[in-house]
Amino acid sequence: HRPHKAWFILIGCILFQGGTTGILNNCLGVFYTAICTDLGFRTGDMSMYATIRTIVMALTMPFTMKLLKRYPLKVVLSVEMTGASLMLASMALFHHLVWWYITAAVMGLFASSLFSIPVTLIINNWFKKRNGFAVGLSLAASGLFGAVMNPVCSELILLLGWRWAVVASAGIAMALVIPAVILVLRLHPEDEGLKPYGAEDTLPAELKKNVPAGTVSYRKPWLVLGLCIIVCSCALWTSQYYSHMARYAQSVGHDLKVSALVTSCAMVGNIIGKVVLGAIADKWNIWRTSRLAMGIVGTAYILLIAGGEEINLYLMYFA
Repeated sequence: HRPHKAWFILIGCILFQGGTTGILNNCLGVFYTAICTDLGFRTGDMSMYATIRTIVMALTMPFTMKLLKRYPLKVVLSVEMTGASLMLASMALFHHLVWWYITAAVMGLFASSLFSIPVTLIINNWFKKRNGFAVGLSLAASGLFGAVMNPVCSELILLLGWRWAVVASAGIAMALVIPAVILVLRLHPEDEGLKPYGAEDTLPAELKKNVPAGTVSYRKPWLVLGLCIIVCSCALWTSQYYSHMARYAQSVGHDLKVSALVTSCAMVGNIIGKVVLGAIADKWNIWRTSRLAMGIVGTAYILLIAGGEEINLYLMYFA
């Protein structure tokens, strides 16, 4: 029996997620530290780069997502990835903050439908069975590649300087993503004359356990939308701390290598959490799994806060 093509799609999603979120987003913290040290910027000055990029992503996402329905997937994602990589590489030319802020807006436009959403959309189309595991594994690639690339970027910065290192990182990201997009990824299994993995199995029981009673007939959609915005905002707020872990480690007296390793530890936790919690979601339900995840993340923040400026190095790694 030949394996279902959905598993090859999953491999493509892993490469895509690793090159986009894993490198273009999760490795920025190491470069922030090197740039601030070299050019004398404050951490808050560089943090504004991520803020501008995120605001533009939020404003343009409803429009750029429509491109996936109107144009071929490989065209849209290839153009977006090329533009985002060029914006990252262009940092090598800058000396003044204003250029970072300008390119942050352009990067936000290119990346608005690039991080996480295409992978989740593709996996949901291709996997009806073991969906939680597949989503978790593909999204965990951002942590895996981030954990590997943060020390690599640190070494590249020490060997080549941060300007050439940022160009190399953009090139590696493109080398991972563009072939996967062109050769592997497809939005719908029907485009290949196939059915989703597990489509022939009966799913009503599995679907019902992830949908609380009353959801389908809920009569207050604006209340639901408001609650979703609040919950997603809180979740995304916590995710922004990845970019600051390296700078945080440096602020309590550690060098660049330790700073990169702290970020890598966060990425390792990211990998384990997404795969394990994805598998748990298939067994439990989304709601119980989400509460478990929030409890774990909350505990980590309490450990970091309680440790203060004298936090033990290994406790910091663990948290």
